[in-house]
Amino acid sequence: MNRWSVLAKAFPVLALVLMALLTACAGGAASPTPSPTPGDGNDQNGSGFLSEGELRQIAEDFMRNGPTFRFDGMEPLELADTTQIQYFAYPNDGGWVFTFRFQSRQAGYGDRTGQMLAQVITPHEARATVLGKGTVTEAVLDGVWDELNQRMLNASQ
Repeated sequence: MNRWSVLAKAFPVLALVLMALLTACAGGAASPTPSPTPGDGNDQNGSGFLSEGELRQIAEDFMRNGPTFRFDGMEPLELADTTQIQYFAYPNDGGWVFTFRFQSRQAGYGDRTGQMLAQVITPHEARATVLGKGTVTEAVLDGVWDELNQRMLNASQ
């Protein structure tokens, strides 16, 4: 057996090892499948990505069913802005940031049952980040309240 026949037999093994290493370094399976066109709702390639409209509905439902809006939020929950995001390290994990506006009957955030509350109509701006497969990764009210984790945001985090 000459050295060329040994290399020919070893090459597929080396290619598999290289693919495994690249996949491990990237943090997931490498896929040549491009991201679906945002908003087209086309999931025929089996990617599991949702359309912009479907992601908007997830964000809206999340905010509407969140403790702040559920406690004393008032309709309408209005869409104010939509921004597409793309993560360069994970190109298939892009998503959308949806900004909503609504008012509540009292000041404050979250479920305020049992608290002394100021009876004042309070405007809120709610920002929800939803990844392409429907995961809400961030929900912030007025830039100060983490609706996802029910706590105030601060500079030391």
